[in-house]
Amino acid sequence: MITFRTKKIRTPESFGKRVRRKRKALGLSLSRLEKISKIKEEHLLALEKRDFKKLPSDVYVRGFIFSLAKILEFSGKEMFKKYKEEKAEYESLQRKKQKRNLFFREEIKQRSFWVTPRIITAVLILVAVLGFSIYFWVEISGFASAPRLQIENPGNSEFKTSDDKITFSGTTDSSAKITLAGQTIPVGGDGKFVQELHLQKGLNLIEIVAESKGAKKTSKIFKIIEE
Repeated sequence: MITFRTKKIRTPESFGKRVRRKRKALGLSLSRLEKISKIKEEHLLALEKRDFKKLPSDVYVRGFIFSLAKILEFSGKEMFKKYKEEKAEYESLQRKKQKRNLFFREEIKQRSFWVTPRIITAVLILVAVLGFSIYFWVEISGFASAPRLQIENPGNSEFKTSDDKITFSGTTDSSAKITLAGQTIPVGGDGKFVQELHLQKGLNLIEIVAESKGAKKTSKIFKIIEE
């Protein structure tokens, strides 16, 4: 009976793995090696992981490798040569990926359908239907629910003042009607309103009401004492 033995094929050790192995053999952490070599930890880690994007230009990397060669006891010339070879291989793969992505994008463009008058008409009809649906929903919402009423000034609902007038300002729904102390005041297209009101001596009970088209109301009452 014939038996076969499998033989493991050892792949060449990358420069990054060799740097890491040498560092580990000397019991050095990245932070410790940073202090000794004066090379930033992020660059040391990028070297070990072969993260070429996070490394500076080759002029600086050459200096890094030759500095590490003295500390980690390896040939700086040999290691830098290996670095250049692996970087060239990485850049070649990146260029191939870019060409492949460009090819796929061109394929997608070529397979894109032509815009015909029928398609344009269908799109315009769809847009019109959606627009009408949104408008209808907004109008129904305005009838069915009470409008919002946010008062920006005055900040408190009960206070004393020595002034004989006060400015009311705030925001409501753009379609709502605002009445202040029984008087209708203008509302802007953005729903904002500002109105000045004269006070009487003593206690002033002032009601501000926001009313929707469906007669739904939101109101707030202010108790202001003019001293």
